[in-house]
Amino acid sequence: MQVLNPGAGGLYTGLTHAVSTISRIEGWRALWKGVSSVIVGAGMIIPGFHAAMSRSKCDLSCICDREADIKIALAQDPLMPYILAHTKS
Repeated sequence: MQVLNPGAGGLYTGLTHAVSTISRIEGWRALWKGVSSVIVGAGMIIPGFHAAMSRSKCDLSCICDREADIKIALAQDPLMPYILAHTKS
């Protein structure tokens, strides 16, 4: 927690002391200050994250499918044994 003038020992002795002191002095609504901005921010970021992950997953699966198609095409090529025999060192 942030305080304007921190002392050597701190303002609170623990979590329950902090919650009880804040709710007693400022009211229970003070415990929820700033939560709405976090919810709005997460509400905007999470769909974008899922869209990006879905898009990259699709792109990567397409690349893997293309590589598999190339390997199959190369395996079926009648000249492939000849090419492989002459490219080994």
